[in-house]
Amino acid sequence: MKLTYRDFEHLWSTSLLPIAINEINKMDYEYEALTQGEENELINEIHREILENKFIKAGQDRKAAWEKGWDENLQNFRRTKNVDELVPKYFGKSNIARLGQRFIRSTSKNFDLNMLRVIQARVFSEYLVDAKDIYEFGCGTGHNLLFLRRFNLEASLVGLDWAKSSQEILLLLNKTQVNKNIFGRRFDYFSPDDNFKLEPSSAVLTIASLEQIGDKHKPFIDYLLKNRPSIVIHVEPFRDLLDDQDSIDLTSIEYMKQRNYIEGYCQEILDLQNSNRVRVHLFERTFIGSKYVDGYTILVWSPTQ
Repeated sequence: MKLTYRDFEHLWSTSLLPIAINEINKMDYEYEALTQGEENELINEIHREILENKFIKAGQDRKAAWEKGWDENLQNFRRTKNVDELVPKYFGKSNIARLGQRFIRSTSKNFDLNMLRVIQARVFSEYLVDAKDIYEFGCGTGHNLLFLRRFNLEASLVGLDWAKSSQEILLLLNKTQVNKNIFGRRFDYFSPDDNFKLEPSSAVLTIASLEQIGDKHKPFIDYLLKNRPSIVIHVEPFRDLLDDQDSIDLTSIEYMKQRNYIEGYCQEILDLQNSNRVRVHLFERTFIGSKYVDGYTILVWSPTQ
């Protein structure tokens, strides 16, 4: 089986914009369904691994691991000047994926990365084509910003991360003119630098990076409220919209808990909306994920005061 843009439109009950469809049509989305027996076996396997406490917790003490990981990408990119080397190494580790609350088996190259790209194509085309200053917090290797450039040729792109190797990658991208109007800067979710001010009417983006801060999200929310960007876009493994009565969703919920992934952030934003401090534009699960996690819920909001 092969997914097309129409399948994603059906999955999300929306119509994609032409620029998004154009990018989606360039990628392969071939997969095969699992039998009920295979699916049940996979559910049991994930539960066993969770009970055995196999998974490393996210948090502040993981900084060195991220520094090492991004440095590996940096050295490969420095050697080859090939931007494909900036794709994080955690992509492609498994051919098992999630689609519409079912497990599937991918059969095309870069399937899991392409599934993220289709979500990005949707939100980038809807919210970022006219933005002049875009900040990605927790940008890692900058690979998301390079894809974003296909939707916005002129914006100043700023990637922020707590790892020094991340800033070195973005500096190299700028110096080698792979992407001239792109910049890197240090930023720590756990201790935001209040001296770093966002440009007026800017856009903020996070993609699978807020997951690392657990319930320590208040400093970052306060930072955003103080800087008042025009739009804030999160594509994150929030578990708020998952169904704990669904056996497949439950594996993701339990995995997220064991990894100490982001918790309480969405509720905080919804509470702020109730007090008229922010406006939520979109809060929707994508029904797309990996073996262990239903990884991508979209939350789009703006400060109002």
